Formats: sequence, structure tokens, C-alpha cells
Amino acid sequence: MSYLMSLDYSKFKVTSKAFNPYEIFDLPFKSKIDFEQLRKDYKKLSIKLHPDKNRNDPNANVKFDLLKKSYNTFTDPEKFRNWQE
Repeated sequence: MSYLMSLDYSKFKVTSKAFNPYEIFDLPFKSKIDFEQLRKDYKKLSIKLHPDKNRNDPNANVKFDLLKKSYNTFTDPEKFRNWQE
């Protein structure tokens, strides 16, 4: 099952709330992560959200940066531990 099925792009709005990588990838909080599926979804989203593809969106860089930060948080065990604390 793809994490992108019901992805709500309003979650990428620039807000002051705490960063949550689960929300970016539309995953249930603290769910087991299928890293192969996560990688595929990251590639699809990075193409869709890339600033060069969204020149009219003033928040495109922020959205793309949040996506990268979320992916890096999941794939780097140290960053993931730091995020959980």
C-alpha cells in the first residue's frame, strides 16, 4: 500500500508546529516503516514537489526541504533518535 494514496498537501503548509516526519509521508505515528516503499514515495514526492516544477508556489522550497528533512530523519538512525527525544 502506498503512503501517497491519501496524502494531503495541506500538511506542507508553513506553520510553527513541531516537525513530524510521519505526517509528511502520511504514515500512522510510530508505525513500522517499509524503507523500500518509503524510498519510492520519496522519489515520487520529490519530483512532484521540486521547486523547479512549482515555480508559482512561494513555499515550494519549504515544502521540498520538509520532504528532504523527513526522509533523512527516517533513514538516519541518529537523526531519528534525536527527533524522538
